[in-house]
Amino acid sequence: MLALITCWKILSKAYENKSLSDVKMAVENCTEVTQFTFSGLTEHPQLKPVLFALFLGTYVLTLVGNLGLIALIRVSPQLHTPMYFFLGNLSFLDICYSSTISPKMLLDFPAKNKVISFAGCLTQLYFYTVFATAEIYLLAAMAHDRYVAISKPLLYKVVMSPGVCTSLVAGSYLAGLLNAIVHTSALLRLSFCGPLVIDNFYCDGPPLFVVASTDTRFNEGLMFVFVGFNMMTTILLILTSYACIVVAVGRMGSAAGRRKACSTCASHLAAIIIFYVSATFNYMQPSSSNSLESKKIASIFYTIIVPMLNPMIYSLRNKEVKHAFSSFVQDFVELREVLLDPFLQPFQVSLNGSTTRVQDTLNFISHPIPQPHLMRDPCIVLGVSRLSRCSHGLAPGFIEELMPYTPPVIQASARFKEVL
Repeated sequence: MLALITCWKILSKAYENKSLSDVKMAVENCTEVTQFTFSGLTEHPQLKPVLFALFLGTYVLTLVGNLGLIALIRVSPQLHTPMYFFLGNLSFLDICYSSTISPKMLLDFPAKNKVISFAGCLTQLYFYTVFATAEIYLLAAMAHDRYVAISKPLLYKVVMSPGVCTSLVAGSYLAGLLNAIVHTSALLRLSFCGPLVIDNFYCDGPPLFVVASTDTRFNEGLMFVFVGFNMMTTILLILTSYACIVVAVGRMGSAAGRRKACSTCASHLAAIIIFYVSATFNYMQPSSSNSLESKKIASIFYTIIVPMLNPMIYSLRNKEVKHAFSSFVQDFVELREVLLDPFLQPFQVSLNGSTTRVQDTLNFISHPIPQPHLMRDPCIVLGVSRLSRCSHGLAPGFIEELMPYTPPVIQASARFKEVL
């Protein structure tokens, strides 16, 4: 990163005199713009409703899929592992950088003038750069996580400790912030004259360089260096991790272990290939009016399509996610039954051992940690909603004694399934 900052200073000094003279000439000969106009994806009236419906559905799927995955990881204890910690952060990044672009693009479809202010354009560029850069470093961290999980399974929890995982995620966000600051600051050096039309559907570096009135070679060089560094660094990390994974898989004795390792890595590799190919095509070639149309298509993939595909890629082939989702649905159904059934159906009561049973059940509910001897009691473990099916009897006054304890039980959601 220090080398990149040094390179930035050298490039800045090389173009400083020329850029200053260009800015002065631009100020003298034209009026500074306060807003830009997007050309959008199409001007055909028949295509606009179709594309609006298509991209609205894509954005809704992106939000539902990623928010659902984050919620599932949050509520499922079996998914509280480093792999799903990274996956939850990846879903968060997908929501964020898709939301910096898609809402504005959808609002522009029915609009006659697709206008954005200069400040709004810079803000969109800044946050998009933060989240997109953080994502490529997070993908590299996920590749390292897969390497440790496959090659060192016994040390996995030690090597990928919560502190290490948090540091890797924080480093990804820091890289995104630094990259965004550099490019946004460099963009402020440019001058834009007259009413300008950006041949794109969002604010990005290459389309802005085409419409700039001053020399953009410094900005293009800066983008080539920084984007190239970020892409090559993360690609090398990913390739190194997967080379080690291939060696580790080759040493496995069982075919089932190899299939599981390949299945775990396949989804991650698919997400990497789609994102990196489209991003490399967009940024690692010179900007020109002829190449902007193809770059616009590439932008659709990694700004709109990839955030929608990631939760599908990581969940459809993932048995752990499927099992966690099935458990969540089952728990929800049981919770609904618990809330609706227990006090609506009459209890089968008798006098056998009623006093002890009531006291044990109340102790179980109010105790912060279930006592082992109570956990072995079938009547208590099955819960209040199933007490009528137990062989143990209850005193007729059991419900009246239990009712005052119901609100704390409901609030203790972590123990709700066992208690009720």
